[in-house]
Amino acid sequence: MNEAQIRIDDCRLEVLNALYHRRTGAHAAETLRSVYLSNRDYSLEEVKTALSDMERLHLVESATVGMTGSEVVWQITGAGITHKEKGSRK
Repeated sequence: MNEAQIRIDDCRLEVLNALYHRRTGAHAAETLRSVYLSNRDYSLEEVKTALSDMERLHLVESATVGMTGSEVVWQITGAGITHKEKGSRK
């Protein structure tokens, strides 16, 4: 894998870890990036891409909130929890 692919994979893993450790709620991509991944330099676009990739794998799911449905929040799924607990890298 080249450096860009490694970075994308690392971003996915860190986003999944953040959601795993906060599985009682749903979180906006910006909150994940700015609060839970603040020690990393991932862009909002990288975090959104990681979330979309993992949604296709059924590891996370999205929902819209608010009266207008303008904000998207994310949470880990049962499959994501199982994936994490069965040996995903820490």
